[in-house]
Amino acid sequence: MVEFKVASLINNPEEGDFWQGLNAASVALQQAAQSEAAVYQVFAEQLVKLGLHGTVNLLDESGENLRVTATVFSERLMRVIRRAEKLLKINSQEFTYPADASPADKMVLTKGDVVFLHDNREKMQLVIPPNIYRIVSKLMTPFLNIPAILAPIFAKSEVIGVLYVAGASLKVEDVAAIAAFSSHLSIALENARLFQAVQQAESQYRRLFESANDGIFVFDQHSRQLISANPKMLSLLGIEDKDVGSIRPSSWATPDIYELYLKHLDLTLKKGDHFFEVPFVDPQGDVRQWQISATVIDLEGRRVVNGLVRDVTESRKAEEALRQREEQQRQLSAELRQQTRLLEAILAATPDNFLVFDLDGRFLFMSDELLEFFNFSADFIVGKTWQALQLPVEIGKLHDQDRDYVRQTGKPASREFQYPMPDGMHEVEFVTNPVFDEEENLVSFVTTARDVTERKQTMRAMHRMQKVESLGILAGGIAHDFNNLLVAMLGQATLAQTHLSRQDQAYVHVNKVIQAAEQAAGLTRQLLAYSGGGQFTIELVQLNTLIQESMDLLKVALPKQVLLEFDLANELPLVEADKGQVQQILMNLLINAAEAVGDQAGRICMRTAVRPITEQDNTFWQFTHQPLAPGEYISLRVEDDGEGMEPQNIAQIFDPFFTTKFTGRGLGLAAVLGIVRSHRGGMSV
Repeated sequence: MVEFKVASLINNPEEGDFWQGLNAASVALQQAAQSEAAVYQVFAEQLVKLGLHGTVNLLDESGENLRVTATVFSERLMRVIRRAEKLLKINSQEFTYPADASPADKMVLTKGDVVFLHDNREKMQLVIPPNIYRIVSKLMTPFLNIPAILAPIFAKSEVIGVLYVAGASLKVEDVAAIAAFSSHLSIALENARLFQAVQQAESQYRRLFESANDGIFVFDQHSRQLISANPKMLSLLGIEDKDVGSIRPSSWATPDIYELYLKHLDLTLKKGDHFFEVPFVDPQGDVRQWQISATVIDLEGRRVVNGLVRDVTESRKAEEALRQREEQQRQLSAELRQQTRLLEAILAATPDNFLVFDLDGRFLFMSDELLEFFNFSADFIVGKTWQALQLPVEIGKLHDQDRDYVRQTGKPASREFQYPMPDGMHEVEFVTNPVFDEEENLVSFVTTARDVTERKQTMRAMHRMQKVESLGILAGGIAHDFNNLLVAMLGQATLAQTHLSRQDQAYVHVNKVIQAAEQAAGLTRQLLAYSGGGQFTIELVQLNTLIQESMDLLKVALPKQVLLEFDLANELPLVEADKGQVQQILMNLLINAAEAVGDQAGRICMRTAVRPITEQDNTFWQFTHQPLAPGEYISLRVEDDGEGMEPQNIAQIFDPFFTTKFTGRGLGLAAVLGIVRSHRGGMSV
């Protein structure tokens, strides 16, 4: 094996028939460099003409194996190879062997040198597997034991394979010629690959150009003509391919649109690239909207405009439709917000609370006041039943009954019940209504809850006031007529007594008649006080002074076991009142308190104070049934340590003739109520 450096072969003279043959072969290779197949075909033809045979072996992707990509043999040897391929069921064109199997191949691949072999048998034994070599060696005997030359095949200055050439006529002097031939073969293969790559790129561009969904054009700025247009561009313009060279923008655009085109053309030429939108009137007269991306390029020495055109008419229509829908949505949202604010204002103004349930009794909505009362959030209650929310059982069961009734009848259900609140028992009215969809299917329930406590109290107060007024009128009429009779009786009895001496038996009896008449007159005065029919002498009265002046009289009216105490304010303003009737109030209240204490030892305390009254203070007119104007009032409070009264009796203590005592007549507190009402005052128990 003789190794030659490629650089040492450069200056070898190109003389002799062999060199001339190789030169001719090299020229043919360069002319065939349009495809690798054509290069290999010319390579084979030229090598056969020189009386040689060989192979082109290129490294595979791993770089560890050589693959036979082309074989050149004489017709005789080809018959041997075909017999061997048929016998062994192999294909010599796909034969692969390790790159380092032969020292000669390895040297060419690693060093890029040319190797001359005096005898090729060793190389063939090394590269052909032993099992195959044993079979084909006899067939290949005429082609073994002959000289061979191995030269590198380059691509981009790197060794990518080995050219193997063998022939009985080869000499060491032919190494330079084979090296040159291998170089031409390398160049031809590289050119073929480049040519194929260019063809492939052009084919791909042509496919893209022809099948693009956007219009593509090339426009000459000087002649103002289209040079090229793809099928989509022709379709957009409404022209045929034969019209491309003669078409100008001025021929398809209206004057105003053409001026717009010229404006954008100038911008494109100044900037080098430009993106814009312009209108276009198609052959049918419809206005389309084009989106154009234009770039200035050099084409065969002249500046042209290459453009990409997209018809965005439909997308712009869709955008406009979307904008209109968004505007409609905005208006609807604004109206919805307005309706929501209106509904919130209505809900805030109405005294009712609202509950919304689905068909399974799960909460969908609850008014803010109820959420605050139960300490829930709006999101928390949605989708939960009253059991899950642990609401009072009495409320939940009643709601279940009402919804069942509404479901069965399709009619509203209403009920009232009492519910304990921090400030006392409240009366609540519930009305459950069905909610139907457009097909009259029941979809949900709406329950309104209204606190009717005040309304009920007002109704009862009005009823009581009517009752009191009726009793007052009745009592006043009876007292007035009875008083007239008593005046006559008392007058006649007094006259009769004047005609009797104290020793007369009739004198005692007449005196008892006078005493009874005077007691009856006292009763009529209390009846008249209750009815407001008494005669008042209004003057400015200092309540503390009046109490102090009446202390002895008040103490005499009380049992000895009852202690009377006073807690009078330091300064009290004057009030307009009838002094006699105020004294009657003091006396009646003390007598009532003493009766409450009973026979056991007890204490009664009378207090005075100045008390401001506001519009929210409604307890002071629950018995008088006439509201008090806001302001400062004089307060008289009488307290005792008696046993007190049952709640049901408190509501009746000011009714005429109502009493819980065997000896009582039931007019004392009734008279107090009448006097207080006549003085536009209030009372509470």
